[in-house]
Amino acid sequence: MSSLIRNAQGDLILGGSYTGYPEADSISGPLAYNSNAWIAYTDTNGIIIWQKVFGSKEFDNCSDLHTYNDKVIAGGLFQDTLNFDAKQAISESFMNAYITSFDHEGKPDYVHCMGGKATIIRFKIAVNHEGLIYAAGQFNDSLRIGGHYITKMGEQDLFIATLNQNNTESAFALLKSYQPVTLADIHCNDSLILLSGSFSDSLFVNDTAFAPLGGKDAFAALFDKTGKLIRFLQFGGEENDEAYA
Repeated sequence: MSSLIRNAQGDLILGGSYTGYPEADSISGPLAYNSNAWIAYTDTNGIIIWQKVFGSKEFDNCSDLHTYNDKVIAGGLFQDTLNFDAKQAISESFMNAYITSFDHEGKPDYVHCMGGKATIIRFKIAVNHEGLIYAAGQFNDSLRIGGHYITKMGEQDLFIATLNQNNTESAFALLKSYQPVTLADIHCNDSLILLSGSFSDSLFVNDTAFAPLGGKDAFAALFDKTGKLIRFLQFGGEENDEAYA
């Protein structure tokens, strides 16, 4: 399990990965032997109302869950083809990211694929009160967001993109370095976006450069809703330090 949230009614929604078919699963079709995306919905007492797995013959997971109005927004990684009931997304690389929205019965509204030819290694989402989704990913190769291509600087860079209620993508911010930049988490409210992670070489946040204090530093980058960097905090010493949330 990688995510646990509570909705306005006090019900719990759990997300993660699963091998096999859980009891009361409503999904059928070819799924992976190793890992599939998994979501479970419980009442206020923790009793499971429904649960299901979805994905494909390859690796799939659910890495993040959020609520918006009466919907649940989920994000994760997948390989090959992601099947969620009648909704489908097809990966263009070794591994893409997906965002999906579903109701309290588990019926999906859409499945949106993100990444293009880039392999997404880690993926997190945040949702503000207007329903705007901020997606953060750790990627390699050439990333496509909203029809625009972004080339990585080093082995792995970070991106922030937005997805509105019309499923339109827009690039928001980019963090690049010659060494891998590690994604920890993303949070937001209606005016600010906070991204955390780690870096070990000069880090370029949009057009601003930061140098590490030691081997690897943890960081928190605060943006306004236009993508402008407001504040950058880094934590570390002579050895390695890493952010996890």
